Amino acid sequence: MPRVVLVYPEFRTPTFWSFREALKIINKRANMPPYGLITIAGMLPKNFDLELIDENVRKLSDADLLRADLVMASAMIVQKESLAELIARCKRLGKPIVVGGPLVNTGFEEVAGADHYFIGEAEQGLAAFVADWLQGKAKKAYGHVIDETKAARIRTHFKNDVTLIVGERPSMAEMPMPRFDLLEYKLYGSMAVQFSRGCPVGCEFCDIWTQYGKRPRTKPVARLIAELDALLALGYQGPVFIVDDNFIGNKKLVKGELLPALLAWQEQHKFPFRFFTEATITLADDDELLSLMSRSGFDMVFCGIETPDEKSLLETHKALNTDYKTHNTVAKLLGQIDKVQRAGIEVCTGLIVGFDNEPANIDFVMSEFIQRANIPIAMAGLLTALPETELEKRLVREGRLRQKSAGNNTHGFEVNYETRRPEADVVASYKRLLDSLYDRRLKRYFERCEGLLDRIAARPKTRRAVRFEDLRTLARSIYTLVPTAYGWNYVKYLVKRFVKNRETFADAVALAVKGHHLAHITRTAIETHEVHSHCAEVLRQLDEYLVSVQASYRHGKVRLEEAYARRTLALKEVQRRIKKLQHSSRDAARQHYEHFAGQVKERFARFEALMGRAEFGR
Repeated sequence: MPRVVLVYPEFRTPTFWSFREALKIINKRANMPPYGLITIAGMLPKNFDLELIDENVRKLSDADLLRADLVMASAMIVQKESLAELIARCKRLGKPIVVGGPLVNTGFEEVAGADHYFIGEAEQGLAAFVADWLQGKAKKAYGHVIDETKAARIRTHFKNDVTLIVGERPSMAEMPMPRFDLLEYKLYGSMAVQFSRGCPVGCEFCDIWTQYGKRPRTKPVARLIAELDALLALGYQGPVFIVDDNFIGNKKLVKGELLPALLAWQEQHKFPFRFFTEATITLADDDELLSLMSRSGFDMVFCGIETPDEKSLLETHKALNTDYKTHNTVAKLLGQIDKVQRAGIEVCTGLIVGFDNEPANIDFVMSEFIQRANIPIAMAGLLTALPETELEKRLVREGRLRQKSAGNNTHGFEVNYETRRPEADVVASYKRLLDSLYDRRLKRYFERCEGLLDRIAARPKTRRAVRFEDLRTLARSIYTLVPTAYGWNYVKYLVKRFVKNRETFADAVALAVKGHHLAHITRTAIETHEVHSHCAEVLRQLDEYLVSVQASYRHGKVRLEEAYARRTLALKEVQRRIKKLQHSSRDAARQHYEHFAGQVKERFARFEALMGRAEFGR
């Protein structure tokens, strides 16, 4: 019986959606399970002995790998470093590894050292790999692509040691049941299911439709219901993410078949799940759809609004490819958001800074829009050109692409393309936006929470009863948040919600816990970036000074002693800055300092060599 270990690499740094700091309070280790890997597990032969190890919930040991006949790993772009280390470990231990997932689908040339690669959706091609591997004749790469151009690129890179299926995207009608039983489900903040793939919108910056198509493909409704049955049979109750790229991509099917089935299932089982998903804000324009979602137990939807600036929306192609048309005004957006919230569904959104046509005050425009919309959780990021997107292709044509995207465009301050506005201005706008959305005392954040909770107060009574873990979360939140800079604002917020509307009190605590995570990563990102910028400026000034010393050396050791004094002061100044940072920022800042100190040392080594005096060494 072949033993296969499926590994999901670690996310090294906290991301927006990791909610790592919030998970500590609710005693969970990861926000969501690796749905792709458990789906792959369901496609493997029944006689395989399978083990899934998510490095985000427990450490992967060498003993785990040594037990495997084959290691299978899936990774996103932001997991690239972790995947590289996993490949190296497998090579050291002599264990074959096959890698796939979004990172490999678009960046297989940049993932070195694996024994085998799988590119594309696994419904077509995985069986061929398994059959060849069992016979000991597996090729270097397998997969499914939709055009000959990419197929040729793959064949060239792997020197024709490939088996590829080229053509239409696979149907989801015959997909096997994901192996939920492989998960340590109690360690996750939510579970996941999937109904469709693809999105009809076609935004220029988005890689969803380029990878999975503009025509949404769906599972049979009965199959999705079977996934819910499987989760419930495990004993799970709580949040369930429907991971569709656009839940209402096939609105007719969702409204006519899926939602009525979900509502009936929830009523039959007394609403064990609370659903959240992704969709366009146009769901607000269909009263029946919105009502069905609310009554079925949806309590959150992520809508990629991107920007309230109409010129920028036209630039992304979003306004040309959806029901937005050219009427996506701020007033209309605010009305749509309000309508969804009053149906009892929280709206989260994504914002992007860096569009060519955005105004110079875009941070103020976005911040005021989010405040008026009462959206507590807004994922703000710098525009990044993801691989194989229309944006990347355009920037290549214009000669503006710098390098491949790092995959995580939130709470980072590097762009991978030449901006139209001065890059420093774009980055400054982004920093101001983050600082406004999640200010040091979270005053504006709690104000948005208040506004949202007032709107969702009339949501249908589909919520589960309060449990012991809810009380434990409240106690831990008070213990964790009260000592922070926003502790007093949190206490006032809690008291106000308890007095005003106790039915939304649990929601109030949940939002505060999420806000704690967002405040944490925001302050860490901003403070460490400021340290990094300061180090860069010190190095620039030091370079100028050392050049001046070399050019005008006249005064013997006096000038040289001054140079070394400058070095000492520069190092101490950065150390002082790091000591002033909040505790959560210091580790990342110290990494910058070590790199900075090394650069200073290199500069002085070159300085001493150029001056030609051995006694300069210190």
